Amino acid sequence: GNLPLARAAVEEVIAEARAEGLTDTLSRAHADLGHVMTVQGDRLGALRATYEAFKLAGDPLNRMRYLGDLGVELSDLGYYDVARIAFSIVVSSNTSFIVKTNARLELMEIESACCNRVAFERHRGELRDVASRMTPSMAIDYRFKAGTGLARFGQFARAREAWAEGMRLAEAHHLNEWYFRLERLSQKL
Repeated sequence: GNLPLARAAVEEVIAEARAEGLTDTLSRAHADLGHVMTVQGDRLGALRATYEAFKLAGDPLNRMRYLGDLGVELSDLGYYDVARIAFSIVVSSNTSFIVKTNARLELMEIESACCNRVAFERHRGELRDVASRMTPSMAIDYRFKAGTGLARFGQFARAREAWAEGMRLAEAHHLNEWYFRLERLSQKL
């Protein structure tokens, strides 16, 4: 909704948490600020806010989650080597399945963007092996990113198959935004 109001509210929480010495609250507020700034299009501001969240995080799960968010922001800015390191740390950490799987999804995306077919296929295969444990949205994201990578490597029929699987999942779980996104991609090939 109202992003300027959301940002002002989060910045107020940051000021209060800093004054009270509430490190955990401060960390979560910086993460929220990073998300708001991302939606506002302030990528560098989002990166700084998420880095603050990461530095302040005491909880290992949140720390890895924020490191994954940093990886996404770095990747979006084109810093693939640094993003790859962040995601690799998350994947090798002792954190939740969801956080690790999201990091591996992002690694697969980076490898296809960098035209590293071997690494892309390795990640795709490892993700395929755990696809049954993914949440519906994550399973669709896997098909989206796998299809995108396959298309980048000229495997258009296989890309359409991956996207069609994603569309079936999206329809079954009433995830309409995903459905239409995948449908548009399929029509472009």
